[in-house]
Amino acid sequence: MKLRVLFNMPSQFAGHPSGVARMAFQLLEELIEIGGYQYILRSPWMRTQLPQSLQLGLADVIVVPRPRILVLDVLMQRLLLPALARRNQIDLAVNVDP
Repeated sequence: MKLRVLFNMPSQFAGHPSGVARMAFQLLEELIEIGGYQYILRSPWMRTQLPQSLQLGLADVIVVPRPRILVLDVLMQRLLLPALARRNQIDLAVNVDP
């Protein structure tokens, strides 16, 4: 079974790639091409909004609303991400948001 890697970037605006989102998407495209792992994206982006290579290459897309209060969301993620990781069998979480 391949290891599952979560790319976590909930603060990005869906459909409007910032520098952070473009960097994450490029990195994911390269990693998917190398192979060996399953990649999951957690963000406000729906699969249909992603570049085609990611639409096809990601193992899963977890769509979450963009948080209204970013600092509060960081604290909430600290509490909720461990359960999300267990539920989705995540082996490694990469927090892309600055």
